[in-house]
Amino acid sequence: ITQQVGQIGVMKAIGARTRQIVQIYLMLIFVYGVLAVMVSVPLSMWAANGIKLIFLTLLDANGRGFAVDWRAVGLQVVVIFLSLLLASLIPLAKGARMTVREAVSTYGLGGAAGLFDTLIAKLRRVSYTVLLVIGNTFRNISRLTLTQVVLVGSGILFIAVMGVRDAVNYTFGPVLTGIHDYDITLTLQ
Repeated sequence: ITQQVGQIGVMKAIGARTRQIVQIYLMLIFVYGVLAVMVSVPLSMWAANGIKLIFLTLLDANGRGFAVDWRAVGLQVVVIFLSLLLASLIPLAKGARMTVREAVSTYGLGGAAGLFDTLIAKLRRVSYTVLLVIGNTFRNISRLTLTQVVLVGSGILFIAVMGVRDAVNYTFGPVLTGIHDYDITLTLQ
């Protein structure tokens, strides 16, 4: 958002209100979250299954298959969207409250439209707000890539840890319960 101060200034110059700008960037945050979920959930399931297989091989144990813990997937989705929202609240509030003069003076009004902007401009039957969100999402590919790498990486790590925990509990839970099946523990020193 701090990199898009110029776009905020232009939107304010043509009449956008603070509420509209906040809505646009909340939609942008939602698009980032959806992209992160689409990539990280399948990759994290694959990673969790791979780690489970490695542990089963190391421990010379038999697995009972792979089951998806949908609570962990739901928690991953919630964490992705909450982290995006929390990380963007302060820059979004500052950027949306910026005056037109402040925003335009940091941006400059020049430059030609790029190929992506031209392609977006040719879309019909799509609201202007959605076009702005799509354009701002994909305009800076390095920013998009960095955001997705961080979100996907954290999602994969989270799901892999949750998957390994559930796999260990599922595989060794009955064995550990059988070993510790007694009523009293007495420790002598």
